[in-house]
Amino acid sequence: MQYIEANTDFIVLRIIQALEDIILKFQREQLAQGELETGNPIEPNYKGLTVRLRSAAGLQVAFPDLNFTGQHYSNFYIDFGEDWFEITNDDPKAPRLVAKYSKRKGSIYGLQDVNLQKIIEDVKPLLV
Repeated sequence: MQYIEANTDFIVLRIIQALEDIILKFQREQLAQGELETGNPIEPNYKGLTVRLRSAAGLQVAFPDLNFTGQHYSNFYIDFGEDWFEITNDDPKAPRLVAKYSKRKGSIYGLQDVNLQKIIEDVKPLLV
């Protein structure tokens, strides 16, 4: 028990590493539904040329899902520090997408509480 208490950050980060695929799947699903990590809708909506291009490609235009070519969705990864982690993206468009769509209503990166709870429920039996 002392080992666990003394190494909680290390243990949690190793669990997150083991669950990285699931975490990133939740991240992609949230964006595909047009939702920020807070559950708020991604804004602003697509307009003008973006609507025409997406429509011509057969993609939905009802809400922003930040997925046109699939490159953004395929470039998610989890960045790990000594006692922290964050979902991020190395797509060259990522800084522009963050600047445009991550505003006061939430971030485009990060898990919603409902998805965090799913992960906690999966992990809890391993820790008890």
